[in-house]
Amino acid sequence: MRRALGTLFPPFTNNILSNVGVNVQQAAWTKLSMINIKNIFYGDFMKYSVSFRIIADDLNPLEITQILGINPSISHIKGEQKTTITKKGKTLIFSPCKFGLWSINSLKEKCQSINSHLNYLLSILYPLKEKLLRLSEKGCSMDIYCGVFTHEVDQPGFIKEPEVLYKLGDLKITLGMSIY
Repeated sequence: MRRALGTLFPPFTNNILSNVGVNVQQAAWTKLSMINIKNIFYGDFMKYSVSFRIIADDLNPLEITQILGINPSISHIKGEQKTTITKKGKTLIFSPCKFGLWSINSLKEKCQSINSHLNYLLSILYPLKEKLLRLSEKGCSMDIYCGVFTHEVDQPGFIKEPEVLYKLGDLKITLGMSIY
């Protein structure tokens, strides 16, 4: 027995599915789940760059590495001068760093869901809960920064799992997002 299209998918999905090349009738009759529909909506369009950061004026990245037993993806001390070389071979010199930073990046593929990135980082961080809470008590600020790259999605959206939000709160880690 076939269900009416409107009862399987919300009304707004018809145009979106058609615009990304999905046969709406076939999708309805094969009962694509909304999870699969979300992947069709955003899978090729949404990319994420996710990092856990520890920040403090007097932060010593070597101390953080020793305390946590993890090598950072990026680190610097306050006042350090950063440079980079462009593809054309030109050296760029940046202003001195305004604070100390120790950071690890999610190693998940950028097209994986935001929850996948957050769960990856939390699988590393949650076992270190006591050490992270001590760093927080010493004045270190901790956050997970998410860069969300929408690639022309008009109204991007994402859902955070309750377990992810609970663990972030339990670790006193702020969640920040920039949507591009």
